[in-house]
Amino acid sequence: MKNEYLLTLNMLSYLYGYKKVEILKYLSKNVDDELFYRGTYKDIMEATNASKPTVVALFKDLKNIHLLKKEKNGLYRLNLKLKETK
Repeated sequence: MKNEYLLTLNMLSYLYGYKKVEILKYLSKNVDDELFYRGTYKDIMEATNASKPTVVALFKDLKNIHLLKKEKNGLYRLNLKLKETK
């Protein structure tokens, strides 16, 4: 299932921006079975060589479209069950 998301992320890199997609790949590879990511912006920045503004902007975008929920500092949950919009 995770591999399907990675393929989709590769395609999105052409539309959304390479670094943001690299961050999404990193997140998808580093979540547990319940889709929780445990880590900080700094962890993501070091692993993907992305700037802090890029990480912050992506997290804000993901939260706004309900793909990411911050549970507490250093703990986020990905929501891969998207609702269909009418």
